[in-house]
Amino acid sequence: MIAAFLAGVLVLSAAAAEPVFLQPVTWLGDLLVTEKTILLGTTGQVVEVDFQGKVLRTLSFPAGQVQALVLGPDFLAAGGWNFLRLWSWPEGEIRLDIQGFGAMVRELSLAGEMILAAGADGRVYAFSVSDGKLLWTLQAHAGSVWGLAAIADLLATAGNDRLVLWDLSKRTELFSFSGKGWDVDFSPDGYLLAGGVGKILKVWDTAVGLPLWEAWAHESCTVAMSFSPDGKHLATGSLDQTAALWDAETGSLLQRIAGFSAPVGAVRFSPDGKLFVAGAEDGTLALLSLP
Repeated sequence: MIAAFLAGVLVLSAAAAEPVFLQPVTWLGDLLVTEKTILLGTTGQVVEVDFQGKVLRTLSFPAGQVQALVLGPDFLAAGGWNFLRLWSWPEGEIRLDIQGFGAMVRELSLAGEMILAAGADGRVYAFSVSDGKLLWTLQAHAGSVWGLAAIADLLATAGNDRLVLWDLSKRTELFSFSGKGWDVDFSPDGYLLAGGVGKILKVWDTAVGLPLWEAWAHESCTVAMSFSPDGKHLATGSLDQTAALWDAETGSLLQRIAGFSAPVGAVRFSPDGKLFVAGAEDGTLALLSLP
C-alpha cells in the first residue's frame, strides 16, 4: 500500500513541471505537434512554428478560419467552411482541394485511405485521400458533430444529443452514450474511448461499452481531448480556460494548467510523448515537457 502511494506521488511530481507560454498567432482553431514543430490552424492559413514559437512557414487556406487539422503518412489536411485542403507533407505543396459539400468542418480524422470530416450539419463525410471523391455520408447526430475519432474498424462521434460508438465499415451503432458530447478520442490500442460530456470526462471500454471511470474534469464544458502515444495519459481542454493531464488507467488528475485567457480548444502530444501542447482560442500555447 505504501509503495503504491509513493509511486503515485512520483508520477504526479514528474508530471508537475512548469509550462512555457507562447502566442505565435492571434486565433487558433486546431493544432498538431510533429517531432520538431507545431502546426497551428488559424485564420486563412496553417502556421508552422518551432518549439520557441518562431514562425518557420505558412500554408495558405483560402476558406477563412482553419477549424481542424489532421496529419497523414505523407499529407497534411485542414478543414473549414465547406472546404478541405490537403498538402503533401513535409513538402507543403498543395495536393488536393475538396469543396461543395455544404457544411462547416468541426473535426477531422483518418481511417485508412479515407479522411473523415465532422460536419456542422450532423453528418460525417468520408472522402478518398487519393482524389477527394465523396465516398459516403453518415447522419450521426441531430445537430453539429462536435467530436470525431476513428481507429481500426471503430468510429466515435459526439454531438449535443449523445455520444456514439460505430462500426466504421457497416456504419451501424454499437453503443450510444447519453449526454451532451463535445469531443472524443481513442486510446492508441483502441481499447478505450474517452468523451467529454459537459464538465465530465468519461472513459468507456470499447469492446462492451462499459464505463470504466469518470471525473469532474473542468468547471465548464470539456471540449478537447487527446490520448498520449503510449496510452498512459489523457489530456483535456475546456471552456473554463484550463487544460488538464490525467492518468488514463485510473482517472487520477496529474496536472492542471491555468494561465490562459480564452477557452482551451486543442490539446496534443508530440509523437514521442515527451511534449504536451495545449492551445487556446486566442492563439496562446502552453508547452509542457513530460518525463
